[in-house]
Formats: sequence, structure tokens, C-alpha cells
Amino acid sequence: MIPPRIPLAAAVLLVFPALLAAQDPAPPTLEELTVTVGRTPVLLGAAGFSVTILDALQARRGRTFPSLDDVLGFVPGLIVRDRGDQALGPRLMIRGAGARANFGVRGLQLLVDGVPATLADGQSPLTTLDLELAERVEVVRGPLAALHGNGAQGIVSLTTAARPTTPWQGSVAASGGSRGTSNVSALAGAGNDRLGGFVAASRFNTDGVRDHAGARQWRFRGALEWTPSPTSQITLRGSHADDPWLDAPGALTATEFAADPHGANPAAARRRAGKSVQERQVSLGYRHRGDRQTTDVTAWTLGRELFNPLALRPDAASDPRDGTLIEISRVVTGVRAATTRRVRGDLRLTAGLDAQRQNDERHNLVHRAATPLPNSRFLDQHQVVTAVGPFLQLVALPHPGVTLRGGIRHDRVTFDITDRLAPTGSGRRTMAAWSGSAAIALTTATFEGWAGLSSAFETPTTTELAGRTDGRTGINDLLDPARSLSVEVGLRHRAGNREAEVVAWRTTTRDAISPIEDVDGRSYFANVGRTWSRGVEATLSSAVGPRWRVRATGSYIEARFGAGAVAEDLSPLDGNRLPGIPRLTARLGLTGSVAGILVDLDHGLSSALTADDGNTVTVPGWAG
Repeated sequence: MIPPRIPLAAAVLLVFPALLAAQDPAPPTLEELTVTVGRTPVLLGAAGFSVTILDALQARRGRTFPSLDDVLGFVPGLIVRDRGDQALGPRLMIRGAGARANFGVRGLQLLVDGVPATLADGQSPLTTLDLELAERVEVVRGPLAALHGNGAQGIVSLTTAARPTTPWQGSVAASGGSRGTSNVSALAGAGNDRLGGFVAASRFNTDGVRDHAGARQWRFRGALEWTPSPTSQITLRGSHADDPWLDAPGALTATEFAADPHGANPAAARRRAGKSVQERQVSLGYRHRGDRQTTDVTAWTLGRELFNPLALRPDAASDPRDGTLIEISRVVTGVRAATTRRVRGDLRLTAGLDAQRQNDERHNLVHRAATPLPNSRFLDQHQVVTAVGPFLQLVALPHPGVTLRGGIRHDRVTFDITDRLAPTGSGRRTMAAWSGSAAIALTTATFEGWAGLSSAFETPTTTELAGRTDGRTGINDLLDPARSLSVEVGLRHRAGNREAEVVAWRTTTRDAISPIEDVDGRSYFANVGRTWSRGVEATLSSAVGPRWRVRATGSYIEARFGAGAVAEDLSPLDGNRLPGIPRLTARLGLTGSVAGILVDLDHGLSSALTADDGNTVTVPGWAG
């Protein structure tokens, strides 16, 4: 049931524009914003798709250590859910995509300084996100696979500074709270017009909001930027993340949650479930900006070591404290390249290539309260995922105020698994897909409108693909990529120092990938047929007086299983709501300053959602 405060919030969103229109127009004009995540830099009004751009102040909102919800809370159509489990991280959804991620982020592409945080198989660990260093965030609220490939049903691109804006820069910050929570960070940088850089370090500790939910994390990041000429730039970046230990409290049943919402799953606590992660990344980027041609090339390499004791009880367990231990040693290399040439004054052609190779050494063995047992290995695999995606995009301005955009891309993702313990589990699968997009954008002095059509696809991850429902290891030959088609129309009004936007959209997906009933506590995945979703997003931002700004966002999503969708037991799902997606979300905020002190207030609302495919479990809505 939708909480009674939800309709009131929707009414405020509808009435508020009229109240603002009655005010005297403010003289300042909103700055022109350039969209870069679309691979061909264009002004915001000419992008032809729904995109939200946040600068450093809007993203951090005055917080020294912002959370993902702080940064993205006012992006319509986007939902961040904190699972209270640092080992899993928050769940991120855009228009419902990503709602079924068991860990990390699925169905969305994440970029940090032009380097994909999304791996070749489509999963996105959040280890590389340093939100306190964010200088710019771009969020594409819909499919853009024609430019970004696998799993790009939405894009979140985070940019951090590579050099200080002054000759010298330094800062130290600290914060603390209840449950042993503390944050400490330090940054130092120096440079001039041609050469500059910085180094930053941070530490985060918490005992967690739930039992068995403590976390210890270190982050180190550095950058060096050289401008050898007015038209070229070379940037070297490096990062190191060390999570010595993250407790995993696990999921609770409805009965357990009712008894103690802050408790841990009994098996997770008994078996000391959690994980330890070390990750290192280095990237080198080259950028050229000429009169008729621009080029961006970024190459990177990443190493990751994972020690992950799960509460999942293995077949060889002989003690109540025994669980499954996953060890992964990962090396990723990749390159992203794109060049845009002005063919004529009103025609630009962008060509590019994304390539990535993911090498995983994966071992599963038995642990007893997070201590590996000798000679207990029951999985020993070398997993290689290679993804290659060339693309073309054409942007034309046939008439002043009219922009046409069209793009096409071909992705080829190859999974190659070598099983050393069970050779019959070895195998190779290649999944290929064409993705396209087309849009028209119309702009006037104060209004921007657009309509677009785009397709997307999403492959299974290695975790999903390597498990068969019969419990055997090896590539799941029955699991295929999901494919989506989306259409949207939008209208934006920008005048003075106020902005309003409304977007309507619909997406249909075939061969949707969904977790099915557990086998001995382990999730397995299957294609459940067709799904569809549609929705409306609205946002409003306006100055109120010289020091205050009001922001409001609201989203309505109807997401359901379509014709032919069936559960694993072949029971029909047609017409059921998709789990994990609330129909209505809204947020109202006020920012400003009083006597030089920044004030940031906001209130969020979310309607109820279903928690299972059969719609037998409902999670109540909330406000806070």
C-alpha cells in the first residue's frame, strides 16, 4: 500500500511550478552544460536523451564524505538502496535496471575518469568510487548501449580532478559518529598551467548499523596531468584500495527481520561471513582538441585479490561453522578510444573502440569460521572474458535548433572457462549483439525537447553463467543475454535560475535474467521471458531569494512480467510486478546558507514494493 504521504508529495511536485512562476523572474541565467558521456560532446539540450549533470557542489552537497545516496539522491528515476552490508555495497537502479543485483551493480555502466568500473562480463564493483573527490557527475537515465555496450541500461560517469586549481592545495578532514563510525582523509596537490598533480588518502571504520556489519577500508589515489601543448593533454592516474575486512551480515527472513531488524543472519554470524579485498589500478589517458577533430584514448590495467568466506554451506561441510570460501585473483586490461571529426560545419562523425580482457583465477574451498581448511578445494577454474565493441555515431544539425543523432555498435563478449578439477565443466561461449540508437532534439531560447529510441543488451556475469541448476560446475548453455528496446520523450525548461524537466519512457525486455530459487543456499539464474516497464520522471530546481534553492524530483515506474514469463517451476508470472522496484519515489530538498554556514535539508519518500516474483511478500513504503 502506498503511504498516505506519497500523494501529498506528488501534489507538491505538481503545484510547486505554479508557485515559482508567480515569483518575479530572477536575472541570472543558467550556464550552458556540455554532455561528454555521449562520446560526441554536445550541449545538454542537443543530447537527445535523458541526462543529469552535477557539478562538485551539487554532487557533494557540502558533505566531506558523501554517500552514494547523497550524490545521486536528486537524480529522477535513479534509486540507491543501502543494504546495510559493506561486503555487498548499495544497490543502484535506473528505471528499474539493476534491481535484481545480488552484489555490486548490474545492468548499468559505471565510469570513473573515463575508465570503466564495469567489467567485461557486466558486473560493477564499487571499490573505485571515491565520492569525496567528485568534481562532476553525469547520469544517463536510459539505455545507451550503442555507445557503451554490455549492460548499459543507464550510465553513471564520475570525474575527479587531476590537478589543483591553485599552485598549492591541501586539506585534512575528519568525521565521526555512532557505532564506531569514523572517516579521515587528507589531500595535497601542486602544479602550474602545464604540469600538476595530487595525492589523496582516506580511511573509513565502522561497526555497522547491523550486527556483524563492521568494515575497515583504506583508499589511496593520485594523478599527474601534463599539458604539452594548448591542444593536447596527458593524464596518469593510479589508485589503491585496501579493505582488510568487511563483515557480511547476510539477508534476513521476514520473521528474523520482525524480531530484530538490526540483526545478522544466524548462519552468516556463525560462519563469520565477510570479505577482504585489495585492488590496484593504473590508467593513462591522452586527449587532443583541434579545430576539426578531437581524440580521446585511455588505457588501463587493474589487479584485484578477493578473499570471500560465505555463509553458503558446502557439500563437504562437517561442522556448523563450515561455509564456502571464494578466492579470486583478477587482472583486467582495457582500452577506450574515440575520435570525433567535423565533416562539415553541421555534421560530426564519431568512431571508437572499447576493448577489455578480464582474467580471473577462481578457487572455491571450505572454510571454518573464515579459516580455509587444507585440501578442501572443490572448484579450480581459470575464467577469461573478452569484450570488444566498435561503434559509430553521427550528430547533425540540419537546421538551427534541431539536432539529429544516430549510433550503432557491435559487441562481442566471449566467456572461456577452464575447469582443472572437472574438465567437463570447461567450455566457451560467445555472445554478440548489435545495439542502436536514434534521437531528435529541438531547442529554443528557454525550452528543450527530445524523442529517442535505443536498444540494449546484458550478458550474464561469470558468476551467473558458471552455475548450472543441477548443481554441477561449467558454463550454463541455457542462459542467454537479455535484450531491451526503449523509447522516451522529454521536455526541459531552463530560464533565469530555474529549471524543470519531465520525461516519459517505456522499455521492453526479452530473455530477462533473473535469480531463481536457491539450491542449497546458492542462487542460480535463468531467462524468465519478457518484462516491460514504463514511467514518468519529473524534476524541478529553482532559486528562492538570493541564498536559497529548492529542488524536487519524483518518479513513477510500473514494471511487470510480460507475456510468456514463467518461474523455474513453469508457473506463469505474466502481469506480476517485478520485485524490488517501488512504483513511486520522490524527494524534496532545500539548500542555502545562513551566516556563512551551508544548510542542506531533504526528505525522501518511497512507496511499497514486492520482494518476490510471485508477489506474495510486500515491503512497506517509507519516508525519511
